[in-house]
Parts: sequence; structure tokens; C-alpha cells
Amino acid sequence: MKTIIIKNLVIQVDIPKVHGNMVADAQTAIDLINLSLQNEPSGLGAQIFASAIDADDIELVEPEED
Repeated sequence: MKTIIIKNLVIQVDIPKVHGNMVADAQTAIDLINLSLQNEPSGLGAQIFASAIDADDIELVEPEED
């Protein structure tokens, strides 16, 4: 299986309740995306890997209000 490394990958999600722990929220988002990818019928077997995520690796950008 080939590995594609994408630097500066941005994941945009709607987290209904932010727990105050960005690392846990980010890992939960990645886990849920991987669960969806596992059920994808294309047969790619794609998976997102993230290791040693800490708060310094995460930037939270709130949407601008109109």
C-alpha cells in the first residue's frame, strides 16, 4: 500500500459540543473519519494516521459571523 504524506492538511468538522480538549476532539474527528473510510465501498483501504498530537499542533479557527 502506498503512503501519501500531505503537509498542512486541514480537517473541517462540526463538533456539536467542544469539550475544551482540542487534542481529544481532533483525535475523535480522525477516528470517525477513519471509521467512514473503512466502510467506503471503493476498496482503497484509505486511513488517516496521526501520531503524538498535542495542543501545539492544533489551530482552532472559528467561523466568521455575518
